[in-house]
Amino acid sequence: MFKIKKPKTGALLIEVLLAITVMTGGLVLVTQSFMASLRATVYSYDYSLATLLAENKMTELLQKGPVKDGYQESKKFPEPYEKFQYELKAKNIRSGSEPGFSNQVDFEISWSSGKKEHKIPVTTFLPNFIENEQNAARP
Repeated sequence: MFKIKKPKTGALLIEVLLAITVMTGGLVLVTQSFMASLRATVYSYDYSLATLLAENKMTELLQKGPVKDGYQESKKFPEPYEKFQYELKAKNIRSGSEPGFSNQVDFEISWSSGKKEHKIPVTTFLPNFIENEQNAARP
């Protein structure tokens, strides 16, 4: 009459090896994705911090008033931001003491992250609110 087939028990060696290979490949992809995400997070943090440091330096420069033609400055930021450095160059683009935008400031902040060097260049124009020649003499 009818023969009843017994279900197979156990797994073949090939099935086990295939399952381990697929699982290993998935874990490698997940690990690589995690590392790329971590690198992007660190870069984003550094970029945001560099942007804030640049904004603070430019605000400080604006509060000091007009800048002398040819003024240059290149320094590292103090701790805890010592991995960031900046270079600042200013030049007058307008002569006279009339109010308006008369100082062009080129500012570049840079930092190293691993083997890579990152830079953010900024060019801006500072207003000149000079009322007399004494105010124009500051660096």
